[in-house]
Amino acid sequence: MPPLSPSRHLKRLTSPEKCVAVTADAVTSPEKGKKTGHDVDVLITSPSQGKEKAVLHKVISLWKQQDLLIYYTIVESTIDEIKPPSKRVDGLDNFQKCFAILKLNKQRAEVTRCAESQGRENRKWKAVRVDLVICPREQYAYALLGWSGSRQFERDLRRYAVHERNMILDNHALFDKTKKAFIKCDSEEDIFANLGLEYIQPHERNA
Repeated sequence: MPPLSPSRHLKRLTSPEKCVAVTADAVTSPEKGKKTGHDVDVLITSPSQGKEKAVLHKVISLWKQQDLLIYYTIVESTIDEIKPPSKRVDGLDNFQKCFAILKLNKQRAEVTRCAESQGRENRKWKAVRVDLVICPREQYAYALLGWSGSRQFERDLRRYAVHERNMILDNHALFDKTKKAFIKCDSEEDIFANLGLEYIQPHERNA
């Protein structure tokens, strides 16, 4: 049986029976039309409002128990739910995050090639950069869109929202400046529809 891909492995490690009830999407470079990538971004939320706040530290504790962590650092959330979205097209979001390097299993043949070519100790794991992003359920669609990239695509989409729709879009919300109101979106498709655009698949967003 082949080893799990990084994204499938990480989604298994954040599964309900190991943590709390969560929804997890791995945003990896294959979803952006590339065959390989150096890191994996995993967006996590909970169907129950507020429950997502307990997820990150539970996952880190689990990874420590399984001796998977090489390095990690945590950035706590600074979300302001009343504040309108950022007007900066390249503005950072305020979600709780963990930037980590994990040990993930790899195939024996790959281990052998690595040891021969680099003279390193024969080992059955490889180091993978993993970013965990914890989102409130009501902001999950915006976060998924923002983290799916590409970066240039996201910048252009936000410029379009401002100049063509008089709206402000970021990783947290979509705000209608004309109505002075937030627009509720439950999916990426909803966001595109409210911007008057046809939905674009993640692998087609390589601007």
